[in-house]
Amino acid sequence: MTIKQLRMKVVEQLYQIGLEDSQQIAAWIFSHVLQCNSAHLIAHETSTVKPDEIATILKMAERCADHEPVQYVTGHTEFYGLSLHVSPDVLIPRPETEQLVELSLQEIKTFGAAKVIDIGTGSGCIALAIKHASPQMKVTACDLSQSALEIVNTNAQKLGLYLHLIHTDVMSDNFLSDVGKGYHLVISNPPYIPDVEYSKLPRMVRDFEPSSALNCGNDPLKYYRAIRDHLDRGLVHDGGLLTLETHVDYAESVCSLFSERNQFQVNLREDYSGKPRFVIVKPLNEHSSSTID
Repeated sequence: MTIKQLRMKVVEQLYQIGLEDSQQIAAWIFSHVLQCNSAHLIAHETSTVKPDEIATILKMAERCADHEPVQYVTGHTEFYGLSLHVSPDVLIPRPETEQLVELSLQEIKTFGAAKVIDIGTGSGCIALAIKHASPQMKVTACDLSQSALEIVNTNAQKLGLYLHLIHTDVMSDNFLSDVGKGYHLVISNPPYIPDVEYSKLPRMVRDFEPSSALNCGNDPLKYYRAIRDHLDRGLVHDGGLLTLETHVDYAESVCSLFSERNQFQVNLREDYSGKPRFVIVKPLNEHSSSTID
């Protein structure tokens, strides 16, 4: 069977169960198994696929047909130009989060050897993207999940990037003693899907991605409130900032959460779709930490 014939079979299988991006999913599977890029697949579509490769491709296609994300099926995804290992222990990075990284890097491009912390790092996508773009920065990544931190460590080693990893909970009273104070950049994409919405998520998300990385319970602001409280206690250094990804329905509420105390300069940015998505917070100097730990 040729690449073209097998690919048509897989695309049809995925399309029949309602996966609109069946062409892209098939391309990811084929590229992973055949160890090539999409251009190679097209250029060599008449090449014969080996029996063991056919079996692997069809098995992966069956998993995708059961709505399992192709990123978990292949075990990797792309983020900000980096190839990252992912598993059901971590959230699959979204394109919007790439924009969060881009905005953050623009804000701190003159900081030099800045201290950065990524709260709720998951796969480590944010922390690793920042470290790769600015190797001089001292980047810390923290998460409540030990399994997630193991994946971050795997990704960091594969990419040859050093991160300081901390197992801690942003909701804990011990958070600041665990991570320290005086960061130039605090960045986070915390769980922000409330219970009322979580049950309505697509099966591909709800049944396979970790609920702890998505679901915030009944309070969509609880993680943002915790981060704000840590800022009050010196998490951010003088002249530093906080950048957040938010639910589009609660972006304004997140802004209000920080602006209501008159201690922060708050800006709301839209994503590439024109939806309110990112909140940039700059604590006023008199309320920021003046030392770097």
